Amino acid sequence: ALFLEPQHIRDVLDSGIPIEICPTSNRLTLQLLALHEHPNLSTWIEKNHPYSICTDDSGVFETTLSKEYLDVARTFHATRRHL
Repeated sequence: ALFLEPQHIRDVLDSGIPIEICPTSNRLTLQLLALHEHPNLSTWIEKNHPYSICTDDSGVFETTLSKEYLDVARTFHATRRHL
C-alpha cells in the first residue's frame, strides 16, 4: 500500500482491509532519509486503520520485528493502542 491514488486510499479506509507495512524495507527501497517520509503509514495510524508491522526479510534488511515496532512507535509517537 505504498503507491495508492487518493481514491484508492479512501477505498482501503472504507473497506477496513488491513495493510501490511515493512518499515525498514520500505524506507530503504524507497530511498527515504527517515521513516517519517513513508508515503502512507501516518495515514493508517491517524485514521486508526488496521495495519500489520512486518520485517519483510530480516536478514537482508538487518532488522527485527521488535526494532520495527520501536521505530514506528518513536517516529509516529504511536501508543500501544496504535500498535
